[in-house]
Amino acid sequence: MKIGYVVPWFPSLNVNTIEARQAIFGYRQIMKLSERGHEFKIISLKWKGQYKHEVISDRVEVYRVPYIFKFLQIRYPIPNLFALTRKIKKLCDNWNPDLLIYSHVNFLTVLPIFYLKPRLKIPSAVTTDSFPGISWFYGDKVVDTIGYLYSMLVGKRVFKLADGIQLMSSQLGEYVTKLGIENHKVFTIPRGVDTEMFQPRDGDERLKSGLGIKENDTVILYVGRLDLVKGVNYLIQAAKEILANHDNADNIKFLIVGGGSLQKQYEKLASPFSDNIIFLGFRNDVPNLMNIAHIFVLSSLSEGAANVVMEASASGLPVVATAVGEVPQIVSDGETGRLVKPKDADGLAKRIETIINNPLLGKKMGEAGRRRMEQKYSWEIICEKLERAYQEVIDRSKQQALHQNG
Repeated sequence: MKIGYVVPWFPSLNVNTIEARQAIFGYRQIMKLSERGHEFKIISLKWKGQYKHEVISDRVEVYRVPYIFKFLQIRYPIPNLFALTRKIKKLCDNWNPDLLIYSHVNFLTVLPIFYLKPRLKIPSAVTTDSFPGISWFYGDKVVDTIGYLYSMLVGKRVFKLADGIQLMSSQLGEYVTKLGIENHKVFTIPRGVDTEMFQPRDGDERLKSGLGIKENDTVILYVGRLDLVKGVNYLIQAAKEILANHDNADNIKFLIVGGGSLQKQYEKLASPFSDNIIFLGFRNDVPNLMNIAHIFVLSSLSEGAANVVMEASASGLPVVATAVGEVPQIVSDGETGRLVKPKDADGLAKRIETIINNPLLGKKMGEAGRRRMEQKYSWEIICEKLERAYQEVIDRSKQQALHQNG
């Protein structure tokens, strides 16, 4: 298939800015599909450190257009819609893709569908991992109200225009009727996980030494943004509770990986335990960090596809996470990890401590999580599902065109 792909961000190779590395999960999906013979031409926004045009491989090419403004706190860009629409139309006129995908309905990069849908004879699909203000909440009343209005006023109209709609979280199915989505357009397929990149391995001793991790330490890992929606303040509260009450607190290390608008605030919150709650910032070696950890924690208030949880499970880690978004489908409570309600710092602390005190239980959960990823979420399985769904959208669109012209 020839696939045009419109997305708010797409990472660059060999760059030095965090912005230019965004959307690594989408990158991996496209690269896996391209390895199976599909061609991609991607139109994205140009972030700091990126080129306007980049050839990623012989089947993946990226074109980037400028954005006008971005809200730093919630990572939300306002694109140059004229330039974006013109670039999409030019690509379709010259390349004639089999399918045009607008990824992430919740971003304004989807807006060109309103102008282009009646002007292009190309099937279009859209993807989403959440419905802001309905299934997903940032934690700020103003942001969540704007999100709700966007979902009801813009999202509903986008779904009506699209020929196919990919829900990346199974829990979104319950909102389909409320948003007026036609069921025959919907296919629910989460993102996959690279079970080769993320797998159980012996931890890198040099990495441990560099981070001050000793042989008998228990390492609890968090990877994600340091923004309000990720609930890291509740994780820090849980960590402080564990460290204050545990007999061997000196041998417990919490590694916080990622950056964001609240990093300094969180560092201050954790400062009484700075030897045990360690902020590492953005890292390129997440698979290696997974391999030196014993437990993975996600404390989000809301989530969509929760890709990092898949990576942790694929790495053989027991997962303690809030039961939001796709997490309850990824983590089998009591089997591959433990689930807790969002904003429940005490619940997080108790479930983390249970695994700290019972390493064999954690090992058993991690092994079960690895099997679950291999059986349900490996890229081979997900790519096969996507290929079938994309072809169904293309075939259905052709049949509708024939019917209208007949």
